[in-house]
Amino acid sequence: MCTIGKVLEAIDGKRVIAWRMWRITKSGTLTSYYKQHSRWNSSARKLKYSPKINNLRGFWAYQKREKCWKRMNSSYQPNSGYLQIQLVMGQVELTGKIIKHTRGYRAQQCRIIGLVNAPTMAKKYNVKNLK
Repeated sequence: MCTIGKVLEAIDGKRVIAWRMWRITKSGTLTSYYKQHSRWNSSARKLKYSPKINNLRGFWAYQKREKCWKRMNSSYQPNSGYLQIQLVMGQVELTGKIIKHTRGYRAQQCRIIGLVNAPTMAKKYNVKNLK
């Protein structure tokens, strides 16, 4: 099962506020947590193909900040040498075709509202610096 839980329903025409995390590259660019080649060159992205109930496409995000924070912190194990990377968490607005899961969403469009405790990155992407 994926980290955002089982599929519940498809949502269309609504705006959803959620939380997700990114990796920060050495050059200071946000990339997808799971797909490093998926760079975020601006604060908004749109997929060519929409997510569906029976596929895994979409921008993934958690419903609750706490779940995203827990997942982000469980990914970093300082003594193991595993995932020695910089991560950042942020609040996003999801639009377009959205698939709701038990703990999160997959969406066709995603816009960053703000980044948590990352003033330099927030300024670069012209979004809020959240506490």
